[in-house]
Amino acid sequence: MKTIKRFSACSLVAVFVFISVAGAQQPNRMAQQQAQVQQIQMQVSEQAKKIQQQTQQQLEQVLQQVQNQVNQLRQQTQQQLEQVQVSTKQLIEQSPQKNQQEIKEQTMQRIQQIQSRFQQQVQLIQSSVELTVKHVQQEAQFQIQQLQLQASQQLLELQGIDR
Repeated sequence: MKTIKRFSACSLVAVFVFISVAGAQQPNRMAQQQAQVQQIQMQVSEQAKKIQQQTQQQLEQVLQQVQNQVNQLRQQTQQQLEQVQVSTKQLIEQSPQKNQQEIKEQTMQRIQQIQSRFQQQVQLIQSSVELTVKHVQQEAQFQIQQLQLQASQQLLELQGIDR
């Protein structure tokens, strides 16, 4: 009977120690898991910021290139208009009075054509830029969503390990 009591007492002590150790480890595991969760969240946040910065830089480069392209186009158009005016002036000076009105009308048509082509090219550039901006933004959004998905998967794996 004493052996049974000692065995029971030892069993109770062993169970108590086991529960105490297991209980002590549980908060430690939870703290580790929480630290890992915070680390994953911080990494995702940092990577998302990098993606946003890269996207911003890309968009600024696109904007600068477009501005340069439009300026160059504007200069070319201005040169063409000046050439038309110079040649028109020469033609008017060399033509008889009766042809001068026709020359002026043809010059106006030519100027309108040059200006119209300039507007069309600017609209084409604008459409191209809009598509490029959408593409860059969607690519960045996709990369960020991939990061979030990977983080979610890591968190699920982390929870699966601790269970």
